[in-house]
Amino acid sequence: MRLLFSSSHAQLVERMGKQLSDSGITCEVRYRPGPPEASPLSAYRELWVKINQDLQWATALVALHCEVARN
Repeated sequence: MRLLFSSSHAQLVERMGKQLSDSGITCEVRYRPGPPEASPLSAYRELWVKINQDLQWATALVALHCEVARN
């Protein structure tokens, strides 16, 4: 399993995870809370690709959609 990207924009990570899943790439979204003393806004989501061989294809799809670069 490989980390593809993370963001504090939960909807972005969820949307990209759905697009990858719709393309046949098995992935998982994980929630990472920030430090206890930090603001709740410091929490973020991670998008993980489950099959290592799919990482290159997943990276290409994310780049194609340019969602990450806009944030």
